[in-house]
Amino acid sequence: MAPRFHLPRIDYFTFIGTFFLKPGLIASFIGAIMFYSGAVFWGSLYKTLATTSKRPNSLFYIKFGSALFLFSSLLVMPLIGVVNPQMCRGIVKKPGILGLGLNGWKTPLSNLVAHLIFAFFIERKT
Repeated sequence: MAPRFHLPRIDYFTFIGTFFLKPGLIASFIGAIMFYSGAVFWGSLYKTLATTSKRPNSLFYIKFGSALFLFSSLLVMPLIGVVNPQMCRGIVKKPGILGLGLNGWKTPLSNLVAHLIFAFFIERKT
């Protein structure tokens, strides 16, 4: 969906899959399984936090999506660049902080929009 809005397509599947394999279709497939497993985890956490909240908050999904974006951009992306063997060898491009190493300022914007849409979708499903 991002390219329709002139935002970059971020290949998270390759980032994750190349922890174990060289870049390719199988690495992307393994990365997709791991990525969607993470989405199930975050969705379950959201549902748990939203249902245990003492006061209802209609904008909780925006806070959750923003927190998930910050976690991803400030911790996960820089850490992946340090520990992923394919990135350390220069085979796969390092995202860096906020993902700025991929496509400049458009990467954090795309990432934020994606996390907010994800949180909104989870809100509607719970």
